[in-house]
Amino acid sequence: MPGAAAFTLRSNSSGERELAVYLILALILIGMVAGAIAERIVYPEWKIDWTEAFVVGLGGSFLGGLVGSLIAGDGFDLRPAGIIGSIIGAIVLLALLKWIRGRARAMAK
Repeated sequence: MPGAAAFTLRSNSSGERELAVYLILALILIGMVAGAIAERIVYPEWKIDWTEAFVVGLGGSFLGGLVGSLIAGDGFDLRPAGIIGSIIGAIVLLALLKWIRGRARAMAK
């Protein structure tokens, strides 16, 4: 089947596979930490929702990477950002989510 190899992780050594696993774990950890920090800033009185922290942390990482690409003049390159870009992107996403939740509550009344 042509193109099927593009969707598989192929590596020449077990060291490369191990590195890929560590990279994925690092992205997950950075996403959770960035999301947790953003939740503490946006919702200081709430208990951290780790699922939401993970999702907004990863989303914030890509949002921060996109903004960084635009500022650098690279165009719309979508790539992960570092921890600071991830936190800033997660704060933006959480602020947007807080605004949407507030509007939904106001409409429900």
